[in-house]
Amino acid sequence: MKRGFFIYIIVFCMLLVHAENAYSQNNSRVNITDKLSIELPDSYIRKESKSCLIDAENKNNGNILLLKTLDVKNFDAGKVRKSMDTLCYNLSNAKLIKTEKEKFYQMDRDFVKRYYDAGKYKILTYTFYTRSYPYCILFTYNNESELNEINEIIDSIEIKMNVFGKFFYLFNSSLFMLIALGVVGFLFVWYFEEKGVSTISGFIILYIFYFILGFILFETYGLLFKMIFPLFFFILVLVMALTSDG
Repeated sequence: MKRGFFIYIIVFCMLLVHAENAYSQNNSRVNITDKLSIELPDSYIRKESKSCLIDAENKNNGNILLLKTLDVKNFDAGKVRKSMDTLCYNLSNAKLIKTEKEKFYQMDRDFVKRYYDAGKYKILTYTFYTRSYPYCILFTYNNESELNEINEIIDSIEIKMNVFGKFFYLFNSSLFMLIALGVVGFLFVWYFEEKGVSTISGFIILYIFYFILGFILFETYGLLFKMIFPLFFFILVLVMALTSDG
């Protein structure tokens, strides 16, 4: 039973990797900096630019993609989210339609997405930041199909961090959420004990719970992080249990 379960997990992870590789066949990953990369469809043709990190045009529909940063240190994240796109681009003739932010449970993201109407075309700006620099991407589009492609490009953005760097980021930005998830795990363990579930079975169930949860909370963090992520909570729940017993 246990051997079959672990075989299922391995096969599941292999299928996810295969699906990710299949998607990437029609895209080219562009290294923006040594810490940041993005996947662009082959239809986007890049141009030389002194003011943009990326200046590209879609050969199929003429839509443009621009990516800029502000060379600032110790930037204020709140100010970046509020006005980064208007600092990077001239949007004075565009009408703001709506603004979107990350969902409260998206612990791997911190962004602002704004939609504008510029008359002949529509504009979407996507503002985000790493620990070092703020960035803003501007896209033009005309319809929902083109917007879907833009969202796929946005989803491909990768802030390059090793596993330890990702945990460090979470400790700085989402410590309360991590503690709350640890409390949930502790309640699971307490419930298992009350129902007489064995320790091994309880931790297998707990691992599955956190593993699946990782795909919701950390969509951009890759399989390795999602597989290691539950181990962090094993330690946290164990500390809570030992403290409670003491």
